[in-house]
Amino acid sequence: MPPRFYRHSLEAAEAAVYLAERYGASEEVAYLAGLLHDYGKAYNYEKLLQWTEELGLELDWITLSSNKLLHAPVGAALIKKELGITDQSILDAVAYHTTGRSGMSLLEKIIYLSDYIEPGRDYEGAEKIRQIAAEDLDKALLAAVDTAICSVVRRRLFLHPRSVEFRNSLLVD
Repeated sequence: MPPRFYRHSLEAAEAAVYLAERYGASEEVAYLAGLLHDYGKAYNYEKLLQWTEELGLELDWITLSSNKLLHAPVGAALIKKELGITDQSILDAVAYHTTGRSGMSLLEKIIYLSDYIEPGRDYEGAEKIRQIAAEDLDKALLAAVDTAICSVVRRRLFLHPRSVEFRNSLLVD
């Protein structure tokens, strides 16, 4: 894994521990999931597509269109295959950390958010989301997914329906 991804993974793991402590999740499980959340980023797009086929993953066309989305479910499958991790909560947290989804578990929410608030992230609004995360997990998640959706729309990329469903579920809960 390139050094910048490794550093990001370490910082995301630390952010996950902070959120787990704050919101009552297992700090050890959160650290491991945070550390592994970008496991699939070690591979380029072509290799991710190859892994998709070899692992028999059935993924939607939007996920298959981009390594930014594809690395998450492939990474989860590789964690199971290569590392022998079978804890479904960890695998789901890794698989959905890019899009989110409706009905996310506490760990999934923590990993999604830790990816956005780790100290290396310096996008506009990052500090505000970090502040909100200290007070209200779901409000911070809403701010993070709003930021992500706006970024995707601004860059004219495909917007995954799971992200919209995730955002809407945060408004209803």
